[in-house]
Order: sequence, then structure tokens, then C-alpha cells
Amino acid sequence: LLETIQKLHSSLVGSFAVACIHKDHPNTLIATKRDKPLILAVDQKQGQILVTSDRNALYEGDFLTIDLEDDQIALINENALEIFGKDGEIIPLKFAPLTIKNTPHEKGEFSHYMLKEIHEQPSAIRRTLEGRYDLEQDRVLVNLPKSFYQFFPTVTKIALVGCGTSYHAACICAHFIEELTRIPANAHIASEYRYKETLTDETTLVIGISQSGETADTIGALREAKRRKAKILSITNVQHSSIIRESDYHLMTQAGLEISVCSTKAFTSQLLLLYLLTLEFTQIKYGALPQGNTWIQNLRTLPSLVEAILEKKREIQEIARKASQIDRILFVGRQYMFYTALESSLKLKEISYIYSLCYPAGELKHGPLALVDENTLTIALLGHGPTFQKTCSNVQEIQARKGKIFALHQKQHPLEEISPDFSFSIDATIEPALLPILFSVALQLFAFYVALEKGHDIDHPKNLAKSVTVE
Repeated sequence: LLETIQKLHSSLVGSFAVACIHKDHPNTLIATKRDKPLILAVDQKQGQILVTSDRNALYEGDFLTIDLEDDQIALINENALEIFGKDGEIIPLKFAPLTIKNTPHEKGEFSHYMLKEIHEQPSAIRRTLEGRYDLEQDRVLVNLPKSFYQFFPTVTKIALVGCGTSYHAACICAHFIEELTRIPANAHIASEYRYKETLTDETTLVIGISQSGETADTIGALREAKRRKAKILSITNVQHSSIIRESDYHLMTQAGLEISVCSTKAFTSQLLLLYLLTLEFTQIKYGALPQGNTWIQNLRTLPSLVEAILEKKREIQEIARKASQIDRILFVGRQYMFYTALESSLKLKEISYIYSLCYPAGELKHGPLALVDENTLTIALLGHGPTFQKTCSNVQEIQARKGKIFALHQKQHPLEEISPDFSFSIDATIEPALLPILFSVALQLFAFYVALEKGHDIDHPKNLAKSVTVE
């Protein structure tokens, strides 16, 4: 059997993860992989061996796990587990313990996993913050290895790579890194970065962001960065994932299991951890946080501010009910609010299937304004400072073309110059860089309720998967 599988395996081209049974050997399970995750998990209580590409598929219990390496072949039967290398040599079994604890898989009082996970964000934020700051010392404590703190002073540029929602978190953080540390930082779509001639070398820190830790394009991008001698820091929400093995350093968000395909709490947890990381970079470079403990105090208020938004969900639901009749929706914002608008537009597309576009508000006159008419809804994210007035001016241009407006703003900045069709205020006096978390939560609810009005399968949108392990 092994010889037959080896011959077949040598003829396979490309990337794959396979578990199969030979018709002449019905009691033996065969597993092999190349460039894709495949995990062997031994249930210590049940005595079963499971094969999975995603640890989230494992049920509650204590497991011993092995991550199969490329081109290895596992033969599994009721009596034994054997792993063979490419040339048929026996590979010693090296198990890693894994305990799956009480992770509530039920929706409970909620109609959908997405709604449940939106409401879990205050607790996810608290978990991600826990143990990562010292209020008395006015310091952030991300707790990376000592070697990272020795390496970071040599960093001349930072690249953040991710796909989809993780890319949007990267965009927000790249802006924040440059603002606080004055180190050049750029966000890259992973599938583009891996084929791009970037200025990546041994003085580059590459931050790979992936909720699952198995995103194929992000893994490919990190391998390319390693080839160019960059140091890799990864951020994931799943322990023991493939991206961790590609990284020099690794940080875990504490979002907990996220089941809905549409990411909510994983995104805000990524963003929060990236904020903390940026503050730590600033400490390393300048010896202290800017504005003393103001940043830490602001971060600590986030859970209660998110809870205040969730308490106003009926207000958002009513706006969504009316907006669900509109077929074209345009998102606009500036600076941090533009990147937040990108993420919010993606959320709406994913689950409502509404054709949604997103532009920096200042770009409206350079083309997108031609799309605006009485059948268009523009969702304007009105930020802070000079961008608030500028975005209000852009909104007035849309209104002059009879376009409908849904404006989101801080309560401290009343809408005196515009009269939107719909508005939602966020009562928060907070650093502008942190507003994306609050605006995102409000627009997650908006996307959810629009999709609910349309009767779609919100937790399982068509053509999409939770973990994208193929290119």
C-alpha cells in the first residue's frame, strides 16, 4: 500500500491536503499534503485519530496532535499510526498536546452566530488587553521574546500583509505606526506582495495578519519575505497554525472561536493587538508612551464604549430596514475612516450581496461622483479634526446630486452643516486612531440587519469560506 501511495504522490502537481481510503484496504486511512495544512489529532479519551485541515473542527477534549509536513504520508488504522517521509523512511512521532476547552458553539439567545460574535466583542477586547499593559508604569507589555527587542532598533521599515479583513486591519495600523513611530510602514494585500519586487531586506519587519493562521496567500507572502531575510511577526487567532511555523515571533489575539464566515470580533481583536504593538514600538524607540497613560486609559474604555453602541442596535436596525431597499451603496471616509469604510463595505458585500463601493471622500470629484443619484445611498464616516469638515463638504456635494446620506459621527461633533437622511452618533471622547473599532462595530450591525431584511444565510454567505487555504 505504501509503495502504491508513494508512486501516486510523486505524480501529483501543485498544493493539496488529502485523506483517502484504498478500496482494497478499507481499514486504513491515508493522509498526505503539500503546501496545505493537515493535522493528525489523537483523542486521548476516545482513542480515536482524527484528520483535519482546521483545528477549529476539533470538539472539546484533550488531544495529542501532529502537523503533517509536506510530502509526508500517514497510514492510520485501528492499531497504529505511522508516518513516512518522501523516500519511505519512518518519521518519529512527535506529539504536541492540545486542549479544547469549553468553547460555546451554540448561538444561545442569538438568532445567528454573527450577531452573537458582534455582541462578544467587549469581552474579546478585554481578553486581548489583559496582561498587556502596566498602568502604574504607563507602559504597554506585549511580551515578545528578548530577541525581538534587540532586533527592533535595527528596523528601517515595516510591511504589514494580510487578505480581506486582515488587510484592512493592516491599513489602519500602518497609518498608526507611521504617525507614532515615524518608521515607514506600508500595508500590502498578501497575494500582491508575494509577487512584488518590494524593498524587503534584513532591516525589514514584516507583520503577517491572519485570523485562521492558514491563509494561503499570507503564508506565501511570509515565505517570500523570509527569502529576502526579513524578520516575521505573525498575529493569528488560532494556536499551532501554519503561519506560526513560518514566523520568528508570534502574538495571539484572544477573540475566541469565531464561527460566522463574516469576521467581526476577530477583526476588532486584531486591530486592538496591532494598536498595542504600535505603542510598544513607540516605547522601544522613544523610551516612553506619548501623552503618558492617555493611550492606555483610552484602550481600557473601549469595551464599555462598544457596549454602548450595542445598546443602540435597534436604532441601527431601523436605518438598515430602510436602506435594504437600495441597490447601490457608496462608502466614503478620510484617513482612518477611509480604511474603516473599506472594511465596512466588505462586510455589507459579503452578507447582503449589495453592490457596494468605497472611496476616500476626497476622490469623489475624480470619478465616483458620476455614479451618484437619487437611487444611491452614501455612508459617510465622519472622523475627527480637519477631516470632519472636509468630509461634510463632500457630503454636501452628494446631496446636491440628490444622493441619500447615512452619516456616522461622534456625538461631540454635531451635524450642523449637513442634514443627512439617516445618522448615528457615537458618544466617545477618544483618540482618533481608536475610532475605527467603534465605527466598525456600528457598521457590522448595519450589515447584519440589511442582510436579515433580505433573508440571506448570514453565517454562510454564498461562494465564501471561513478559512481560505487555497490561492
